[in-house]
Amino acid sequence: MRSITHQTTLRSILLTLIMCCTQFSLWGWGFINWDWFEYITSEDGTSVCFFKYLRYQGDSLCIITYSGNDTKYRNHLFIPSETNSLKKVVGIDNKTCKECTNLKKVTIPNSIEFIGNSAFYGCTSLESLVIPESVKTIGDSAFMRCSILKDIQFPAGRDSISFGKRVIRNCDALQAMTLFNSIPPVLSTNNSFTNAQYANLKILVPRTALEAYQSDANWSKFANIIPLTYSFQENGIFYEIKSDNEVSVSYDNSTLNIYKGHVAIPESVTHDGITYQVTSIGQDAFKGCTLLTSVSIPNTVTVIEENAFKNCI
Repeated sequence: MRSITHQTTLRSILLTLIMCCTQFSLWGWGFINWDWFEYITSEDGTSVCFFKYLRYQGDSLCIITYSGNDTKYRNHLFIPSETNSLKKVVGIDNKTCKECTNLKKVTIPNSIEFIGNSAFYGCTSLESLVIPESVKTIGDSAFMRCSILKDIQFPAGRDSISFGKRVIRNCDALQAMTLFNSIPPVLSTNNSFTNAQYANLKILVPRTALEAYQSDANWSKFANIIPLTYSFQENGIFYEIKSDNEVSVSYDNSTLNIYKGHVAIPESVTHDGITYQVTSIGQDAFKGCTLLTSVSIPNTVTVIEENAFKNCI
């Protein structure tokens, strides 16, 4: 994929004229509702995605809307971390993707600091979310009525999370929130969760941090705080760190039965700049994976734990 801003091709000139005419008409009405625009095209030149931005603080911007001319951009939205002019993108504004019912996946960069009110309200095809550690605030109803959203992940590094009201209200399929923080982040809530979510939503946390979450004033309101079965994921395989240089093949206990087809376990895997040797297949790692057809196991694996391949038929 390549990003283009104001290039001197005929297509670029026409698109720029269209956007400038739009801006001119807005000025004619005495107001303007965006400060900057950019579009991204696919390598074959067949797909275009427009982004409109508002100035936020200094030279930083927040996205206020986007549009694509095919399902490539409507189904999977890649939010840029900066524009081609190196203006940092720090926010997703109110209602930016509201009721984008075809949107299945969103890639949010580690430059985004806030997600506005109703930013993804009613995105009924959105299946999962990874919230980067840069996000400090999630606004009211940000993911409300994302009816098939099953899992939200918060990477390690965020020391506090400010939730608005009804952030995940009516997310009926939501099963888990996964947090990789070893220290529970400060959870600023304001009518964010329902009693049913406190009772039923699984909160998955590192094994070593389980007691800290269970004793935290806010997180302890959740009845199901469960230790994570993995430390990280690479190329579709989940791993649990066993020592400074060894990992075990594991699974994601927020969504079971995830392995299918052929799985090739590598001798080693690198994560966050550290290379680990794969020395074991953990308990229940492939349990119940009925769509699994074969597994390649390297010579570095010396231990296969209990029930690792139970009910894989």
